[in-house]
Amino acid sequence: MLHNANLAENLGVLATIDPATVNTAAGTVFSDVVDMADVTDLMAIVTLGDMAAADVVVSLVPCDANGSNAATALKTVTAAAGSNDNTQVVLVLNNNDLAGHAKAHVKVGVAHADATGGPVAAVVLGRTKHGPASGLASVTVA
Repeated sequence: MLHNANLAENLGVLATIDPATVNTAAGTVFSDVVDMADVTDLMAIVTLGDMAAADVVVSLVPCDANGSNAATALKTVTAAAGSNDNTQVVLVLNNNDLAGHAKAHVKVGVAHADATGGPVAAVVLGRTKHGPASGLASVTVA
């Protein structure tokens, strides 16, 4: 952590899920892929809108650099039907959580078990091992 740096230098935006509708037809909606090689830890914040009455499953999934060959989820949270409208789900992953996995990349997945589904969006924030996190950021910071 850089103690004299601003927040954007310590915590970079590594990936996003642009606002989308998640439902059974869309299947699992995934974020951009994050290369964990230079990341110490990350936090995925997923925002759920007015969801149809079914569970929403949010997961952190190890994968290849291009997002393919997804492995079993490292972490999963189920937002239960009836209590998931207009809520947030937060998942945290430390680089050490990948120990023993052949994959060095991760992505966030959101799935909904209903044909109607609902709106979701996500941002994945992370800290780097060396230097400012703004160097890994997928957005421009002003």
